[in-house]
Amino acid sequence: MKPPRRRRAPKPPERPRIPLAVTLRMFAIGSVAIVAAIYAIYRHYWVPRPSMLAPVPPPTEIPAPELEPL
Repeated sequence: MKPPRRRRAPKPPERPRIPLAVTLRMFAIGSVAIVAAIYAIYRHYWVPRPSMLAPVPPPTEIPAPELEPL
């Protein structure tokens, strides 16, 4: 019988290589998203909402058109 062959040792895991520009862009976009979410929560809970009622114009401001058939 043949002697068993030696197995090679497995390669050590390599660290993923991510370019610096991509890392900085991900950090910048993530930071903007977090700040926007904090601002939205602040606006939702602590800023009073404006009144949605529109002022009614006085009746003499816009005259009604004459309705005559042509």
